[in-house]
Amino acid sequence: MSSNSERRYDLDWLRVMAILLVLVFHVAMIYCSFGFHLKNNPTSRVFDYFIMFAHQWRMPLLLLISGAGTYFAAGKRSIGQIFRERNRRLLIPLIFSMLVIVPPQIYFERIANFTSYWDFYKTVFAFIPYPDGGSLSWHHMWFVLYLLLYSILALPLLSFLRKNSEGKFVNAMDKYFSGKWSFLS
Repeated sequence: MSSNSERRYDLDWLRVMAILLVLVFHVAMIYCSFGFHLKNNPTSRVFDYFIMFAHQWRMPLLLLISGAGTYFAAGKRSIGQIFRERNRRLLIPLIFSMLVIVPPQIYFERIANFTSYWDFYKTVFAFIPYPDGGSLSWHHMWFVLYLLLYSILALPLLSFLRKNSEGKFVNAMDKYFSGKWSFLS
């Protein structure tokens, strides 16, 4: 792992552009013909084409940027520090969002079923998943959940790669995928 602490402004700007694209993407979902929580009538094929184009690479780009950021951060931390840092930066906001940010979205989808928001909010703590009759969901925070899972599942690989710091494993993979299997890389 590199211990280079220089800030990667290129990744910062890519992240900003990707987040703006995600925002525009979700606004455009209102005006396209694909399913979404809120729809405009009429819809537009222009937005359909935009959605089809942007959907192919908006989330893979964010995952790539997040992975690169985790890689650079990991170079300076122990496995335990990475685990604690990922939980602090991802698990805590995920739980907060599931209890504070997402419930109003579900409430407005089901507003006719409840007498008040507080009447609805009690159903969140029944811990029945949405949409199977329950109100507990991560909704748009699925990305944060996936980042958390990927980060934790990657820790054993990271530990292995650090123990093999002379690069034998990486060099073997490079040689393997540079030959007849190069189409996979």
